[in-house]
Order: sequence, then C-alpha cells, then structure tokens
Amino acid sequence: MDQRNTEQFHKRGWASQNQGFSDLSEIAEWDRLLRQLGLNDSQALEAVNSDGEAGETLRNFVLRAFRHFFVPEIVIEAVRHRTVHQLVVPLAGSIGMS
Repeated sequence: MDQRNTEQFHKRGWASQNQGFSDLSEIAEWDRLLRQLGLNDSQALEAVNSDGEAGETLRNFVLRAFRHFFVPEIVIEAVRHRTVHQLVVPLAGSIGMS
C-alpha cells in the first residue's frame, strides 16, 4: 500500500480509539466504486489498463481521489504508467518523424 494511503488510513480513525468507524465510508469508497462497476480487484486492474468505459471511470477516480481515499497501490502505479506512456509515445513518435 502506498505510504500516503497508509498514513491516511491511520489518520482517518482506525488508529484512533476516539473516531471509531466514523470514516469507514471514506475508506470503503474504492470498494463502493468496484461494486458499482461490477468488478473485483483483478478486473479493476485489467480495466485500468484497457480503453473501456470502466477503465476511464477508475482512472478518473484514481487521479482525482487517491490522496483522499484508499486506492490499492498497484492500481495507482498502473494509472501512472498508462498516463506517462500516453504522453511519451506520441512525443517520441513526433520527434522521430522530424
């Protein structure tokens, strides 16, 4: 799990006796999204790497919310890799054509 996700996990009440389950809904936001899309963790990772609508929804969630909600580290890395790949490949192609 990403260090920032781990820190937020502890800050959001799990490590604090005083907050109890008050932030459970925030931690479970990733699971809610997967249920809404009808995906399990493996399918979500595949979707992130694909061009489909579910992948787009997941990528948008990750880019928008991974600092605020739990997102598996492997998914964050897949989104980062895909984003960099989409920026670098066209750039490399245009440089090669010049």
